Amino acid sequence: MQIWPLTVPLCIFPRLRRWVLISVVLSVAVLAAQSSSRQAPATVPDSRKAELQIVSPRSQSLTLAGRKFTRVDEYYDSATNVWSVIFVDDPKHPESFANEVILNFYDWTPKPTAEAVATVLSEERPGTRNVFLFKTPDESGGELVYHIVSVSQGLGDFVNVMSVAGWEKSAVNVDFSHRLRAGPDPKGTEGEARQWLLSEEGEALRDAVATLRIGIGWGEYLKNVR
Repeated sequence: MQIWPLTVPLCIFPRLRRWVLISVVLSVAVLAAQSSSRQAPATVPDSRKAELQIVSPRSQSLTLAGRKFTRVDEYYDSATNVWSVIFVDDPKHPESFANEVILNFYDWTPKPTAEAVATVLSEERPGTRNVFLFKTPDESGGELVYHIVSVSQGLGDFVNVMSVAGWEKSAVNVDFSHRLRAGPDPKGTEGEARQWLLSEEGEALRDAVATLRIGIGWGEYLKNVR
């Protein structure tokens, strides 16, 4: 079943960067919700250049929109066969972070495609609601990158911005989460999520996360993480 209702046509506009597309898509999503109409987003020229940030196995911190994210944990989940490497913006209180970045590397058999992983991640579960799904060709090689914007409620309320791309014949998911303060109402949570995503802080952090790229050496490194 096709789960990705929107493909942004980078084949027509190859120089558009992913972070611009995310902003356009989210802007259109908010306008669509306000007007109860469903229209595909227009593309816009990219007049800014984002500097890529390579994340290697040696990276102990990330700098995103002027904020330092510290590497606080890494582990292998034998139940899901996924390696996770976690960065938070408050390492002294990692359980109550405001923002978090998780790199998820998939050790499935057979090795999954990015689409296969995105299909699983986009399945709505109790407490999770998708805000938007879309895909864009990666600007470097043209391979599709799958984007999932969702809200989740559980021990806390979060807006999640995930991108799933190919990695060493498998897939990697860069998962950014921001803690919300909406409360138990799902509609209130989604509304706050949309507002934050389009706020100055939200746009700055989304743009920064979109510049992250997985460096070489993770395959060998993760073999020793169990």
